[in-house]
Order: sequence, then structure tokens, then C-alpha cells
Amino acid sequence: MYLSRLLYYSVNRVDNQNGTLQQELKEIMLASQRNNPPLGVSGALIFNYNYFAQVLEGDRKVITHVFNKCTQ
Repeated sequence: MYLSRLLYYSVNRVDNQNGTLQQELKEIMLASQRNNPPLGVSGALIFNYNYFAQVLEGDRKVITHVFNKCTQ
């Protein structure tokens, strides 16, 4: 296995009414912490209210699968 890295960004589409944004971010982080380690995936999530930027590292096939799941 070779370590691969995938970097991408997306536009924030989460509405911040009634504190929903904070809850959505928490759910994203909890899901990543739960799902990624068993897959051998690590990375970082960067957010600035308008955009998300994410780096995923791991096996190429696995990070491609994780990326496709995130973008659906």
C-alpha cells in the first residue's frame, strides 16, 4: 500500500439558523473520528463559514471511497 493524499474543498451549504451549523460541524467531526481510523484514513478538516477544505490520507482506493461518500 502506498500512502495517497486527497485535498478538496466544497462550498458550505449548511444554514446557520438556530445554531444548526455548530451541530452539523460536531456531527461531521464525530462521524470522521468514528469511521476513519478503522479504515486507516487520517486527515484534516478546515472550515471558514463559507468553505470546507479537507485533506484525506490513506490507501488510494479507501480515500476515494470516503471522498465519494462525502460528496453524495
